[in-house]
Amino acid sequence: MRTFATSPFPGMSPWLERHWSDIHSALTLYARDVIDQALPPGLQARVEEYLAVDGPDEEDDDDVPRRFVPDVTIYDTRASGVYLSPRGVAVMEGSEPVVFPRRVEPMTLRYIKIIDSREHRQVITAIEFVGPANKTPKGVVRFRKKQDHLLHGMVNLVEIDFLRQGEWLLTADQDTYPSQVATPYRICVTRSLEPDHSEAYHASFASPLPSIRIPLRYQDDDIRLPLQDLLNEAYRKGRYGDSINYDLPPAPPLSESEQQVAAILMAASIPQTSAPNQKS
Repeated sequence: MRTFATSPFPGMSPWLERHWSDIHSALTLYARDVIDQALPPGLQARVEEYLAVDGPDEEDDDDVPRRFVPDVTIYDTRASGVYLSPRGVAVMEGSEPVVFPRRVEPMTLRYIKIIDSREHRQVITAIEFVGPANKTPKGVVRFRKKQDHLLHGMVNLVEIDFLRQGEWLLTADQDTYPSQVATPYRICVTRSLEPDHSEAYHASFASPLPSIRIPLRYQDDDIRLPLQDLLNEAYRKGRYGDSINYDLPPAPPLSESEQQVAAILMAASIPQTSAPNQKS
């Protein structure tokens, strides 16, 4: 059984997709910690808190979800209005996105407020790590409605899809997404004040994952979320170096060209070997 103490892939490992429930939980918590340390005064990052949505009169519409659970949410604890960040403010070093036009459907809601059940707190940014449950038929419908309500509610939306299998879920249409960053993994940032554009990042297993810009209020610089550092920590703390058998194919399988790249990367890495059994 061939294993590696550290992932043989500079970026996302296709073999981790099989263990996404655990990886998803780890990335969410690590992202919350990194973001919370970088936020300016007045902002807080929270994990999987329900958001109650107020909108136009839709009292009898059971298909309209009223409570959402983003993976990571950034709140303005002192907000009395909507304060969001424009694109391109930050000067921090790191990977830069490809900005592209996004097809925007006509607005059906003029404004909705997103608050929690305890106190009025303006939601600034929602971060979603897409999971398998989001790609089931029912999950797709719920995810689409959540996207619509968040964007109509003037919330910045960050979507990270590290699962190759399943339906396209990003708020940006697949036919407008830049081809140079479309596969095999996808990262999309849509800023509420610029809904006609989105920002896409290159994400693969052959190169390190980017440090992406997280938009905040209009007066704040963007902060950075170092995705590769988070993934490396999840790999190490999850002890995947001891449990993943790289002699078996990943699920879903790689394409022929991806298999060739993966073989080169694994050949360049040093496998982890187990100590021989000691005889008494």
